[in-house]
Amino acid sequence: MYGKIELELGEEVYVEVFDDFLHDWLTVVKTPAPLVSRDVYCTLKQYTQEAGFDCGERIVSDEG
Repeated sequence: MYGKIELELGEEVYVEVFDDFLHDWLTVVKTPAPLVSRDVYCTLKQYTQEAGFDCGERIVSDEG
């Protein structure tokens, strides 16, 4: 899953902003549970599995 995100964003953008974005997004999604930075990817994996996004569904919609 992360490979697709890295390819779409490009390595430079991914390194500069994605980790911070992912931390903030998961903090909002998982509120009120506090999120420690080192747990970001484990939390994302758990969230995507629980929400069914690991089965080809999109996490973020193009509609908005």
